[in-house]
Amino acid sequence: AAAAARDQVEEAPAAVTGRVFRSPVAWALVGIQAASSFNAYAMFAWLPALLQDTAGQTPVASGALLAVFGFMGLPAAIVMPILAARMRNVGILIQVGVLFFVVGYVGLLVAPAAAPLLWVAAAGSGPLLFPLVFVLINLRTRTHGGVVALSGFVQGIGYSIGAIGPLLFGVLHELSGGWTVPLLMLFAMVAVASASGFYLARPRMLEDTWDRAPRESAREG
Repeated sequence: AAAAARDQVEEAPAAVTGRVFRSPVAWALVGIQAASSFNAYAMFAWLPALLQDTAGQTPVASGALLAVFGFMGLPAAIVMPILAARMRNVGILIQVGVLFFVVGYVGLLVAPAAAPLLWVAAAGSGPLLFPLVFVLINLRTRTHGGVVALSGFVQGIGYSIGAIGPLLFGVLHELSGGWTVPLLMLFAMVAVASASGFYLARPRMLEDTWDRAPRESAREG
């Protein structure tokens, strides 16, 4: 009996992970995590060079603006968990983060020298999506196993995608000879977060979605 119990415990994580893979909730959270990480890592790596080339900033000034970019995420880490726990439609918070990214990137594309501090502060506020994902992992699950499996799934895939952000940004910069194409790539990642936000606007739970596909297949059979 003890051996059977151990087998059940050992098999549970793999079974749960497989079911998470089929959940739209899980993939929506991956989209937000990947977009937030991808954009943040690319900006941390390339923002100083971008500002020096397009906004006429000195190395010292561009370094200070990079610090502003990083600092803007601190208030979000405090406020987002509180707001997410109290709001019924968290999709609004996701779209706010998307809007910050869009404002910052449009400014850097169209008029980088006009208000670099404003553009950097806006883009730096976009990663409020990062702490929001971790709150949603808890808010969109009903079981401890679901939390553990969803957290590993979202972070594993999200961070892996985010890690290639600086490399792809640099490659596109070299190939295009400018900053427009790599910034457009960041816009594309922000669009992924926005689409994920629309899906997560409704209070769907992980455990309600991971069994849907098997049930539908059974009905079709």
